[in-house]
Amino acid sequence: SEIETAINGKLYYLAIAVTLSLPDICAALECEPSKVWVTEKKYISWCEANLTGKVANVTGEDMYRLRGGVLHTGTLGHPKMRYDRIVFTFPGAPVRSHGQIFEGAHGVRMLGLDVVTFCHGTINTVRAWYDQKGTDPNVMANLPSIVRLRPKGLDAVLVGMPLIA
Repeated sequence: SEIETAINGKLYYLAIAVTLSLPDICAALECEPSKVWVTEKKYISWCEANLTGKVANVTGEDMYRLRGGVLHTGTLGHPKMRYDRIVFTFPGAPVRSHGQIFEGAHGVRMLGLDVVTFCHGTINTVRAWYDQKGTDPNVMANLPSIVRLRPKGLDAVLVGMPLIA
């Protein structure tokens, strides 16, 4: 819901960054509780299993590379990515694109994604994944530790006030 709030507030970079963290979170929830650690392989595998074909011209590896660029270097590209750059269009822009490959000047290959379609598509995929995997023993064991709004605080730590914990 916070991604949707960011989109509604036109905080598109924030929405993209958090959306790209969702496969990390889902892959972590699937881990054995004593071995929760998401690797490149786990992130890509989760994307390939759940997002393949839902975002045109984007593979699990593309998602991982995009995630690395956005979250670690503040860029929409990565030296190992199939595209020289990924660009996002947004509501109100003169042109909107989703899944379209552009050939720019000097042979630059760009993939255009619509920020709203990309974020909502990923959110919907995560919700469908949770509907299917929510009763998985690993998911159930890891879910209590996930960062989220806790309106009444956190038991045994700080109770009686809202926290993100």
